[in-house]
Amino acid sequence: MSRTVLVTGFEPFGGETVNASWEAAQAIDGWRCGEAVAVAVRLSCAYGACVAEFVEAFERLRPEAVLMTGQAARRAVVYVESVARNQSSAAAPDNRGAVCAPTASYGPAEIETTADVRAVARAIRDVGLAARVSTDAGGYVCNHLYYGALNFLRDRTPRTPAVFVHLPAMPEQNSRNANRRRLATADAALALQAAITTMTGRCERRARRGPGLTPAPGRERLTDRSRNPGKKSRYAAKALGEAMTIATHPQGLSDVAAGRLDEAMIKANFADLHPPLTPHEAKVEAERCYFCFDPPCQKACPTSIDIPLFIRQIAAGNRDGAARTIFDANIMGGMCARVCPTETLCEEACVREAAEGKSVSIGLLQRYATDALIEAGKSPYSRGAPTGKRVAVVGAGPAGLSCAHALAVAGVETTIFEARGKPGGLNEYGIAAYKTVDDFAAKEAAFIVSIGGIEVQYGVALGRDAKLEELRRDYDAVFFAMGLGSTNKLGLPKEGELENVVDSVDYIARLRQAKDPATLPVGRRVVVIGGGMTAIDIAVQSKRLGAQNVTIVYRRGAEKMKASRFERELAQTSGVVIRNWARPVSLEGHAGVLSGVVFEDTHEHEGVLASPGSVFRIEADMLFTAIGQRGAPEALDGAPIDLIDGRIVVDAERRTTLKGVWAGGDCVLGGEDLTVRAVEDGKQAARSIVAALGVGGA
Repeated sequence: MSRTVLVTGFEPFGGETVNASWEAAQAIDGWRCGEAVAVAVRLSCAYGACVAEFVEAFERLRPEAVLMTGQAARRAVVYVESVARNQSSAAAPDNRGAVCAPTASYGPAEIETTADVRAVARAIRDVGLAARVSTDAGGYVCNHLYYGALNFLRDRTPRTPAVFVHLPAMPEQNSRNANRRRLATADAALALQAAITTMTGRCERRARRGPGLTPAPGRERLTDRSRNPGKKSRYAAKALGEAMTIATHPQGLSDVAAGRLDEAMIKANFADLHPPLTPHEAKVEAERCYFCFDPPCQKACPTSIDIPLFIRQIAAGNRDGAARTIFDANIMGGMCARVCPTETLCEEACVREAAEGKSVSIGLLQRYATDALIEAGKSPYSRGAPTGKRVAVVGAGPAGLSCAHALAVAGVETTIFEARGKPGGLNEYGIAAYKTVDDFAAKEAAFIVSIGGIEVQYGVALGRDAKLEELRRDYDAVFFAMGLGSTNKLGLPKEGELENVVDSVDYIARLRQAKDPATLPVGRRVVVIGGGMTAIDIAVQSKRLGAQNVTIVYRRGAEKMKASRFERELAQTSGVVIRNWARPVSLEGHAGVLSGVVFEDTHEHEGVLASPGSVFRIEADMLFTAIGQRGAPEALDGAPIDLIDGRIVVDAERRTTLKGVWAGGDCVLGGEDLTVRAVEDGKQAARSIVAALGVGGA
């Protein structure tokens, strides 16, 4: 198994000196020597944050050696020397909240000679550390990190070897400075080699001679800059080529793994979010309803389910009757009972919510009513007498299935063209697994299609396998319900190059189709960008797969997030951190793998999103993007259908501007990305189609 060497450097927000520290760390990121791999970690140029970030990186990578670059190495080892000789008290937090040493412990002491350097090296070995140091002066921020880091390392059991080295600023990349850059990089390689050999015990004998490295027999001793600062080592470049190779995937660079939790934990984490009511619980809850004459809950329901009626039927013990009442208005009442944001729709409008702060559990009662019939797998409806009319439905999602079912009741045959291998759309592929367990989406789709007169052709995509012109020619009407096309991108450099930058919709689809969720890899530190239901779903599921730190970052305030308050609270109680008023500005990675995301703070100024210029960074093993989807107008083959922002424009009856073509669901302008809205679109479109074909009512 590969061993890890932690290489630290400050982020380049503090001027040329700090740039030198980070560039030196980057110069050897991903290099391998034997079984050991260098992993560079970028630390904040901030007093309070740098030590905490170092400790976090150490705990994450569990390195066997530490290499710290920067100009305070000299003062850091002076402090170690004083600790080893019991000349100072233990380090204590200062007024900035970081760990540092008492001033007297490093004070005016200077290391100017080779003898002093060797003495420091011996002192460091006395406390279990090994060092290669220079005589250059250092800055206070760097001192802050080194003192805190050294105190942390001294408390480790067993102690972790550490190598401190000052590396000069990397010269600009041009022909004149090419050799200087090569030599500076070679010096970094030598420092890494010192760390690795110390870690593996191969240089213990040589270390007694001082901090420098001894070359192989027959070669001149490598020159230490502290002994002769003006002389370049002619073996430095050779050491780079002979000792170091580029590691394609440095071990520890990105902590992404499957199987973080055992089978029992996975089963518990992905169990039903809202367990169903028992008959007794359903009766007790139903009797809480006031059965309002002009019910506000029904007005709040996009499909206008007669909520007081079906609740009264449950209270009377007529479960099948309650289900039929629901299905008359919403044939996908079972799924809507699971995924609808009832807390912002019917339950928010409940009279008991206003009077007592606790509404009737309408969603759970709706699920209780519908589950039994759906489980039986047979529709309670009969197919209407054949009319000889045929309709093409593009997409087997909520809108498409709703439309097809209503047309079947009216006696109109439908053929559904579905691009994927299963029906259900986002119900099957895009909703969190803990919301719809036991393959419910497939069972509900089979229940709907069981009415008859509905044929589903899978693997057929509009524009690729089926053309709109052909559908209009072969069918009496066409209904578009294909949802949205590809997802939106961040538009940042490296987005398409770095590993572990993942589209949330694709990952959720893989998770939903996985027989064992634990087989999907997930990062230990996960960042999610977005503020909708998808962002919440991927964040919570990441935690339930075993991610340790999950952070949602949204560019505006919580009140602007599309995710409901319940969903946000679900995420937070699951251990997800939601950070508002920030947007990503760059992605960082090492050896082609994501390592962090840089954000800038945001605020609204006269309704426009702006930034004050301040930035921060979040370490990340995995980044999920959940910033919405866009339409796929290219599938329409240039048909004269009005579009706005890639979405189809429809009227109140869901008719498009092209005769004989209707549309509904997420693909239309104004769609709210809710299953219940899509079901209503399909129902209304079916009524309009039936009227246009002159074949009766739906």
